[in-house]
Amino acid sequence: MHACPIVVGGDLNIHVHDADDGDARRLSDLLATFDMVQHVSQPTHRYGGILDLLMTFSDFTLDEVSVDPADIYSDHALVTCRLPVTVGRATIAERLVRGWRRV
Repeated sequence: MHACPIVVGGDLNIHVHDADDGDARRLSDLLATFDMVQHVSQPTHRYGGILDLLMTFSDFTLDEVSVDPADIYSDHALVTCRLPVTVGRATIAERLVRGWRRV
């Protein structure tokens, strides 16, 4: 259905771990509308909570999602993942070019 994989990520500052949070419910509904899932499952902020997110369509899975500890460079953790994307080889086309004077 999708021509290419799409990964949406960033610091959304929405407490998705809190089921009572209105913004979290609205984001969950929005993701469900577009058949997307959120992949981060560990706290990403110094004071706890999942604020930094990685989202994809449900048929595209991320490998090795990891959350490095916060407070090394920022009050937010570094979220990394592996993208299971294959890159095809470029096709090589041979062509013969002649100058106009020789035609």
